[in-house]
Amino acid sequence: MQNPRDVANMAIGCIKEGSLDKLLPIFSAVNRQRLGALDDKIRQRMAKFMDKSKRQIGDVTRVGELRDGSARLGPGGVYAFIRKEGDEVFVVSLKKEGADYTFDDINSPSVADYDALKVLEL
Repeated sequence: MQNPRDVANMAIGCIKEGSLDKLLPIFSAVNRQRLGALDDKIRQRMAKFMDKSKRQIGDVTRVGELRDGSARLGPGGVYAFIRKEGDEVFVVSLKKEGADYTFDDINSPSVADYDALKVLEL
């Protein structure tokens, strides 16, 4: 997908649904390679990831602003705002692979680190 907001919203939806099978196609190539064949052990590990991510997302159903994540995610990388809690900002991390954006992870930079990132007008 070429629109980072759409990819981030899709990732949130898949995580809230608990649908690993729907999330896999939008994962970054590196993450898909790390997962390899989805045997029972990998599925158990990913179930824990999905549960943790659900807690991080909270009640949010759509991402907010987009910020430049190139410094940590590589050229074209984007952070999509989920929510703020205390001194943490929860974001969907997206990598740029060719013309498409892919899901990398749910991260929680500090407010100061997040605020230092350039806001994107995409």
